[in-house]
Amino acid sequence: MDKKIQQKIIETITMIPGLIGLANLDPKASSKALAEKDFSKGYDVLENKTGLDISLAVIVNGDVRTKVVVGDLKTTLIGTLKKENIKLNKLNVLIKGVK
Repeated sequence: MDKKIQQKIIETITMIPGLIGLANLDPKASSKALAEKDFSKGYDVLENKTGLDISLAVIVNGDVRTKVVVGDLKTTLIGTLKKENIKLNKLNVLIKGVK
């Protein structure tokens, strides 16, 4: 996958209100927020003929409804990818923590 697209995905994820940060996608790993240099451990992007399947592990703010945060994330990702003529097929969000 193009590095430019990966960077846009990361930028989109990190600007969502109520989202504290990315966590490690590995279910056995710690639920601590990842440092920016380790963001690649917090998401997985599979590219196929019809678009992208994205899986993320996130930590959300406890003062915000999780459903709203995930909805904003999905809407924003769809918009970002649409600008690049890429379709979001599937978005899997694993909530690894609430702070």
